[in-house]
Amino acid sequence: MSKIDRDKEIALLYNNGPKTALIAKRFELSERRIRSILKKSGVTMRLPGYRKHHLNENFFKSWNNEMAWVLGFIVTDGCINPTQSFSISQKDIYPLERIKRLLDHTGTIEKYGKSTTYMLSVNSKVMKEDLNKLGLTEKKSLTIKFLVCPAEYLPHFVRGVIDGDGHVDIDGYRVTVTSASSSFAEGLLSVFQSWGLQAYVHKEIGRNTNTIFRVIVSGKSSVSKLAEIIYRNAGSNCIQIKKEKMMQIFRKDLVPEKIRMKFRTNISAEILARLDKIAKDNGTYTNYLLETGLRNLFRQNEIAMVKQKRTDRVQYKTAYNRILLMETKTFAKSHKVNISDVIEYAADYIDLEEAIREGAKQRIKRK
Repeated sequence: MSKIDRDKEIALLYNNGPKTALIAKRFELSERRIRSILKKSGVTMRLPGYRKHHLNENFFKSWNNEMAWVLGFIVTDGCINPTQSFSISQKDIYPLERIKRLLDHTGTIEKYGKSTTYMLSVNSKVMKEDLNKLGLTEKKSLTIKFLVCPAEYLPHFVRGVIDGDGHVDIDGYRVTVTSASSSFAEGLLSVFQSWGLQAYVHKEIGRNTNTIFRVIVSGKSSVSKLAEIIYRNAGSNCIQIKKEKMMQIFRKDLVPEKIRMKFRTNISAEILARLDKIAKDNGTYTNYLLETGLRNLFRQNEIAMVKQKRTDRVQYKTAYNRILLMETKTFAKSHKVNISDVIEYAADYIDLEEAIREGAKQRIKRK
């Protein structure tokens, strides 16, 4: 982004309500520098205590279904700022629009530069103090504990947690919530186990050497039961695609064959040759290997991807699960790489046993 574009975006943000401290943090500049840019841009500075937008500041003062859902969202996908504000970021604008309506907030949702990330900023000393009392503080990711939530609102809170930073496999047989806090992960695990679900915590080291905790609910019956619990009385307060996956609308044995879709792209000849050999040696098909790799790749919450400049790419056309292909396109766009790059990365994440089972099913169908 050029300095001219940056300064225009800073002026636009300030005019929409966020304070200079929040903008400074976003652009990694000092508040003094932000004020200087605003002055040069001809922006009139606000007086202390000024609020441009209407807001229901009592939203977090008492528990209800909507408050619990939004709170879960903030716990996993929100940021409590050093100033009197908090923000929520998402690649999907819908939940932010829904939260904005629930907060009775008349501000705007901002999209940053050419990225696909949207952010809802809320400036309120009262609301930030209420969030602090509930257990949400600055730099919460490593230290946050599982919040003390009334039992009747716990399903709504957990739904917010999953909507904020949960991943649901396309088949609906596995739900994963990732956290950097051991205490929060253990608390969520305890809730899942109290609901009679098959759940466990998987620990791994992230890119910054911090330990990452993945709370996983697995198995058809457990995920179905979880869906029944958290989507009861949910109304519109949910991310629909996650709900549909968890309720197993996309289960392979319930989806007609036409769900598969042919797609052409360019793939490394070396990778194709390697996968072709694995497929032939094990009685399966290359596209099923790639599909298992894509599913496993999408479970990796921390992965650095870059565009590859391979010189051996050849045209490759095959049939993919339609929904999985849609997810692949979205994943590529959000990571600013090509679909070819995603498919090539997926080759390192294949699940041979799953691909063999799928190959066996197809042979039975063709007999």
